[in-house]
Amino acid sequence: MKLRKHHLTLAISGLLGLSLLTTGCKKSDNNVVTPPPTSTWDQTTSDVLKDLTNNVIIPTFRDFDTRVGELQTAINTLKDQPNEQNLQAARDAWKRARHPWEIGEAYIFGPASSMGIDPAVDSWPLDENKLQSTLDSNEVLDKAFFDNSEGTVKGAHAVEFLLWGNDGNKTASAITPRELDYMVGCMLSFKGATETLLKAWVPASEGGSDFGYKFYMAGKEGSSYSTQVAAVGDALRGMARLMDELNNSKMGIPFTNQNLDFEEARFSSNSKADFIDNVLGVQSMYLGTYSTFSGKGFTTLVHAKDIPLDSSVTAQLTDALTKIQNINPTFGDAVTNSRNSIQTARFSVSEVNRLVGTNVIEALGIPKQ
Repeated sequence: MKLRKHHLTLAISGLLGLSLLTTGCKKSDNNVVTPPPTSTWDQTTSDVLKDLTNNVIIPTFRDFDTRVGELQTAINTLKDQPNEQNLQAARDAWKRARHPWEIGEAYIFGPASSMGIDPAVDSWPLDENKLQSTLDSNEVLDKAFFDNSEGTVKGAHAVEFLLWGNDGNKTASAITPRELDYMVGCMLSFKGATETLLKAWVPASEGGSDFGYKFYMAGKEGSSYSTQVAAVGDALRGMARLMDELNNSKMGIPFTNQNLDFEEARFSSNSKADFIDNVLGVQSMYLGTYSTFSGKGFTTLVHAKDIPLDSSVTAQLTDALTKIQNINPTFGDAVTNSRNSIQTARFSVSEVNRLVGTNVIEALGIPKQ
């Protein structure tokens, strides 16, 4: 999720109490460990980064691209035949497409950030006023228009808003022809962005730019990273940043301010699923598994340096998933009616952030930034 800075500023006063969630967390007493000899470090780390590229990152972004294509097809079908059955099919396709992206937010370093993919597909909050003014205008709603539009009027949340409506109960008959045109044009740009992201990672043999190779060959000629430490640090910091965002922004802002305007997937009531997928993304990178794929993950490196820490990270990821699952019935309802369940989940997520962003980085000898 790309959160608009001025909305974050408006909400920041409500976050002053958040330190209560983390002040009791003690930093690891472990000293920074010097990496093992270059030959061992290079080979082991190269194996981990290559497995993460081929078994986690590329398969996730491939699923994202495929499922956004399926959503595009569902939207086109809805435009041709706007009935309740096709509306439900489009909503289901939206949620299926959402799943790999929220997992992949754990590794949106590299092209997803440098090429502006993240804000193009997942900016929040949605600018509902600007979206409505566009609907009321005579703009041609084609791919070029959306490619050049701000992220806050396109991507996943624009489609979500138009499929579900502001109250989450929109009917097929209430969707106007102009709104259908908006979704069709929006999806052309959305699908273009997911194709761009996938091609950035895959090898030239698949028509790609091979950032995956540049990532796992860190420290070698042709890589985007001068050292393997830099590549590992980039990935681990990305994982930690997502957990910080999940705790302090995605859950923290609507919870602290009791304002569901800041709940990211509120139209579809999909927020809890998003939160679970975010943690699953960090877990995928740590364990080296995604869907039916498996290989080496960062656990391989951590286990070799600090077995108790490795066990703690693995257990804390499971705990965070459980705590988020216990937010019932939806995150939006729990903001008012089950606040303790959110508080408990946020603390667990903050522990994942601490373990990955501080303890694991220290254990692997990654320089602080």
